[in-house]
Amino acid sequence: MVGLHCHTRNVDIIMTNNGPAIPADVQENLFKNPVRSSGNGRGVGLLIARSIVTGYGGDLECVSSIEDATTFRLSLPLARAQEAV
Repeated sequence: MVGLHCHTRNVDIIMTNNGPAIPADVQENLFKNPVRSSGNGRGVGLLIARSIVTGYGGDLECVSSIEDATTFRLSLPLARAQEAV
């Protein structure tokens, strides 16, 4: 499921699934170190994504628990009218 929430200063894109939870110890380093769960990738996708998002003044975070789903929240600032010109 994907949701969009507009706020006064930012917009949040919420991506949620009901698949297996991401263990707490993996969540702690999810955006710090290369993390591979399977496949042939290098495990740097989330690291790169967060770097790009923070470069634009936003944030990317993950919340996952066994009771609920895994949710990623991408938050980006909205440009003010004078900055957009």
